[in-house]
Amino acid sequence: ITATPNDLTPKRESITKDKRIGRTERDYRVFVSNIRISDHTDEDIRSYFSQFGAVARFERYQRRTDLGEVEFQSCGSSAAATSKTMHVLNGHRIHVLPYDPTNN
Repeated sequence: ITATPNDLTPKRESITKDKRIGRTERDYRVFVSNIRISDHTDEDIRSYFSQFGAVARFERYQRRTDLGEVEFQSCGSSAAATSKTMHVLNGHRIHVLPYDPTNN
């Protein structure tokens, strides 16, 4: 499954960067698809992804509520989430991909 957020996310003026350690928002975020609003509450998603590390925020896209992004407090958490091959939440498979800011 290939899911690209393209114009679905709010445009960001620039990629934020943590200058202390040279990391960008790509290192802290993952793109999530197949999250049905009827089956997956925002709290369900935050709770599920907390197994990979502390979740800073979850944002569901406005025009496509089955898509969103999870931002972690540490970059290792996003790597752990994307390294898992299958994610099942409330009996439904969800897709987790590395965040790609070039698609904004």
